[in-house]
Amino acid sequence: LGSKARNLFLLLGAGFLVPPFFCVDKDFAEGEVLSHLAENFPDAGAFSVRSCASLEDSAGHSFAGQFKTFLRVPAKDVCMRIREVFSDAERPETSSYCLAHHLDPAAPTMHVIVQEMVEPELSGVLFTANPQGLLNESVIVCGSGSGDQVVEDKTDATTYYYNLTDKTCYYEQTGLSPLLTAAQVDELISLSGQIKTLLHEECDIEFAIQNKKIYFLQARPITSIDKDAPVIILDNSNIVESYPGITLPLTQSFIREAYYQVFRNLMLRLTREPETVEKIDDTLQHMVDAANGRIYYRISNWYDVLLFLPFHRRLIPIWQEMMGVKNRT
Repeated sequence: LGSKARNLFLLLGAGFLVPPFFCVDKDFAEGEVLSHLAENFPDAGAFSVRSCASLEDSAGHSFAGQFKTFLRVPAKDVCMRIREVFSDAERPETSSYCLAHHLDPAAPTMHVIVQEMVEPELSGVLFTANPQGLLNESVIVCGSGSGDQVVEDKTDATTYYYNLTDKTCYYEQTGLSPLLTAAQVDELISLSGQIKTLLHEECDIEFAIQNKKIYFLQARPITSIDKDAPVIILDNSNIVESYPGITLPLTQSFIREAYYQVFRNLMLRLTREPETVEKIDDTLQHMVDAANGRIYYRISNWYDVLLFLPFHRRLIPIWQEMMGVKNRT
C-alpha cells in the first residue's frame, strides 16, 4: 500500500479516531465492493474515494494534482469513481510526471481508498512543523465545513501559529472564519505530536471536528522542508526591547523594510560599490525575521554583512558586546 493507507492503518491501530475505510487494488470486483458497503456501511450517507499510489506523498515525489479525489460519493457510484481514479495512473500526464522526476512510469502501484464521509462543523490542516522550516512551530488552518473547502481556499480560514517551545499561540482570521476553542487547539497539538512520534516524521495532517470529536482523515510527510538547507540563526538580543510581544504581519513587513533600507544605504555609503551591494541584496532584505509571531534578528545575515566591512575582525567583537551575543564561536 501507499503511505496514505499505511498511515491511516497505523493511526487506527494506535487508537486515533479515523472514519472507517477500506482499500482496493486494480483487480477489484464491483460486486464485492457493493456487498462490502452494504454489510459494513449500512448507515453511511456518502464516501470519499481517493488515490493511494505507492510513491505518492513520498519525500521525493508528491504526485500533487496527478490523481483525482472524489467526495460525497453515494454508495451506488463508488465503483464508478474507483475506476476513474485507477484510470488516472494511465494518463499521459502521469507518465510525463514520472519521466520528469526520473521514475519508471510503471513504478507507482495504485490502490484506492474508500472512506466514510464525515460532515464536520470544522475541518482543516495541521502541520506539525511550519513548512517554511520553523521546526518548533506548528501551524493549524481551519474553516467551517469539510476540509476540501479549506485546502482549496474556498472558505474563510483561521490560521494558528503555535510555539512548541514556550506554548504561546496567536492566530490570523480572514473574513468570518471560525475560531477553535483553546481546548481544541491544545488537543490538536497534543494529538499531532503523538502522530509525529508514531510516524517518525514531521506531518501534514487533515482533520475534521464533528460533535466535538476530532477525526483524522490523512497524515503524510511535509515534503517542503529541506533538511539540507543552510541553517538560519535567529536571535532576539536587543530587539526584544522594541518588540516584546506578538507582532502582527503588517508590522513585521514594516520592520523588515525599515532594516533593509537602513542597511542597504549604510553599505552603499561604506563600500561605494553598488554592484557589491546588489549581490547581497537578498541578505539585506532579511536582517530581521519573524517566528512564532515574534521579531528576531536573523543573526547569521548580520555576520555576512559585517564581513564585507573593513576592519571587520575588530568590529565584530565590539558589535557582539553591544548586541549581548553570548555564544561568540
